[in-house]
Amino acid sequence: MISKDIRREVDRTITLPMVQANPDAFKDKKVIWGGIILSSKNLADKSVIEVLQTPLDRADRATEIEKSQGRFLTESSQYLDTFLYKAGKEITVAGIIKGIA
Repeated sequence: MISKDIRREVDRTITLPMVQANPDAFKDKKVIWGGIILSSKNLADKSVIEVLQTPLDRADRATEIEKSQGRFLTESSQYLDTFLYKAGKEITVAGIIKGIA
């Protein structure tokens, strides 16, 4: 669950294509994005999830997979169990844009 405080801090106008086109312009901006998990893995110092972006509904749940604008990676310094974060599951994340991979 994403807190109300975090929800107030994000810029909902920032889209994945905008960041892909000009990543430096959006570095350190806060966003809420979501979609369908494509893969997840744990590395020595972080967990990484690859997400097929989808629009979010009013409750910030993934909708309309056919309107995806691409893929993004999300990272966590915490261990995320890959059984819980497995391919095909919906995910919504709040985070800070660090760039493109």
